[in-house]
Amino acid sequence: MINSAQFPHGLMFHRAHKEKSTPCGQGSITDRAFESILHYVGLKNILSADEWLYKLKHNKLNAQDICITFDDGLKCQYEICLPILQKYNIKAFWFIYSSVFEKGLVKSEIYSYFAEKYFTDINKFFDTFFSNCGKTILEQLNEQKFEKYASAAQRLFPFYSTNDLRYRFIRNELLSQKKFESIIDKMMKDKRANIAKIAKNLWLTSLELKDLSARGHCVGLHSYTHPFKISKLSHKEQLSEYAKNYEHIKRICNKEIVAMSHPLNSYGKITLKILSNLGIVCGFRSNMVPPDQKKINPNCLEIAREDPVNILRKCNSKKF
Repeated sequence: MINSAQFPHGLMFHRAHKEKSTPCGQGSITDRAFESILHYVGLKNILSADEWLYKLKHNKLNAQDICITFDDGLKCQYEICLPILQKYNIKAFWFIYSSVFEKGLVKSEIYSYFAEKYFTDINKFFDTFFSNCGKTILEQLNEQKFEKYASAAQRLFPFYSTNDLRYRFIRNELLSQKKFESIIDKMMKDKRANIAKIAKNLWLTSLELKDLSARGHCVGLHSYTHPFKISKLSHKEQLSEYAKNYEHIKRICNKEIVAMSHPLNSYGKITLKILSNLGIVCGFRSNMVPPDQKKINPNCLEIAREDPVNILRKCNSKKF
């Protein structure tokens, strides 16, 4: 198979699990599906991170060129996907947030695991969440603001269900992070789910991060705490997010950091300027839709990525 897109782009991966085990969170793909995706897009089209960066720097990327990217620094990526990449000698981009390496927690990942493992159906998780939000919040789902949000989000991520959209709208637009987390934490308490126990094996260790870098993979920025809307933060707060992220990765990998991906696709002009000043030369967003009606890759810090969900829909399901 060959890359059918008419522009260079990345493939964006998050969670993964073994074929016969249970998913580790929403959107998790199997090892078999991951390998099949590599074949579907065409192994000859996939560039290793160093080659991608060289061609990007010299303006030599071709329309069929693809690279592999992983967001969030998850242990399952290292355990499930890395052996497959080694099989084909592919070096990928690994974008990590740093707070979890320094005794912090990024609860959004814990919540995804919780939703998958403690509910028989993702919609049961959503229903429980909605029931804990309160009437005032739920009434806003019937307003025009939600319709505009849903329309824009589905344009970027057509695989989102109605409940996905409602959940993200409430999380990103209506609730403070503190209030949002208090609702899910209560749900976890009701289910007797232990946050610390879940977090223990979710993310890479410093040794694994160092190993990836030593193997020739490119480790890059994904912010320090993975805010839901980094673009809404002040210049000082955004700079802190990326500067702390940068210093942590540089300290672990002992290399200059040159690449990143935008957490939850949130960024703005301030963000791009901060990244450029930090020496970042390659940045990825999380969709294939031109931002603000510009060309698909308007600059080196806004490169398109395809979600594996979209690729899986294009593939013959028998392959998986």
